[in-house]
Amino acid sequence: HHPAVRDAVTVAVGTATRRLAAAVTVHHDVDTDDLHTHLTQRLPAYMIPEHITVLDQLPLSDNGKIDRGAVARLLAAGDGAPPDEPPRPGLETELGALWAELLRCPTPGRTRNFFSLGGDSLLATRLLAVLRERYDVDLPMRGLFDRPTIADLATAVQDAAGAYEEGAI
Repeated sequence: HHPAVRDAVTVAVGTATRRLAAAVTVHHDVDTDDLHTHLTQRLPAYMIPEHITVLDQLPLSDNGKIDRGAVARLLAAGDGAPPDEPPRPGLETELGALWAELLRCPTPGRTRNFFSLGGDSLLATRLLAVLRERYDVDLPMRGLFDRPTIADLATAVQDAAGAYEEGAI
């Protein structure tokens, strides 16, 4: 619904770690950061593509529909995804290992989205149960949807753990 966007399609790209990417055609020049901001104001975090590419036209199949396979191949070839910054030592590294185990992928970067990597509500429930067991924090499911990256989740775990310090009122 961005005024500059004519057509858009979102596809999953990548092999070991899948992520959402979007291809758009536009009426006039537009900054992809502006498009990303537009999406974050309207969609839940797990639905926001990690990378947006502006194309002259979307590839079409023989019957005139958007060829999602061709879009995925195109976006994967020129992936342009931001570099994966590894999790920081400590809690982020522990969460990265947990994500790798649950998502059956290499340890993702600290800013990768749990849901873009293939996480679903069942895996999210398992993740929250492990956090409750290991770190004695009880995060709501909504907390993971709002903070779907390792970096953000580490902050949420630390905040939740510190919320009930002994002697604090």
